[in-house]
Amino acid sequence: MLPTRYGERTLTDKQLLLLDSLPAAHYDPMKAAILAGYSDPRSAVRSLRKELTLITEDLLGNQAMKAATTLTDVLESDKPIPNIKEKINVAQDILDRTGHAKKVIQDITHTVKGGVFVLPPKLIIEGEFEDV
Repeated sequence: MLPTRYGERTLTDKQLLLLDSLPAAHYDPMKAAILAGYSDPRSAVRSLRKELTLITEDLLGNQAMKAATTLTDVLESDKPIPNIKEKINVAQDILDRTGHAKKVIQDITHTVKGGVFVLPPKLIIEGEFEDV
């Protein structure tokens, strides 16, 4: 098997087969490893952790537009939508995870009253003093 480039790493054909098997395995990495012919699927999945994370981010990123559409469909619909709360929660969660979270703006205002008072340097006075 000749190694093939995938992102920053060089992967073997068998590793690429595991990644290509993900849709058929319903994105279950262990099942994809078994479909790719690994005798030890756990170690195969562990060795591809970075690539699996990138694929997961892509998968969620591809669903971000659908999540936004779901929210706008709910907003514009006059008909009852089954499981509306769950759909809204899932759509918001996908948008949050893909970097489309609602923006939080904090206004920090501090007002200073008065001015700065600078004391002159201390003078050292030498001599004898009596206590009064």
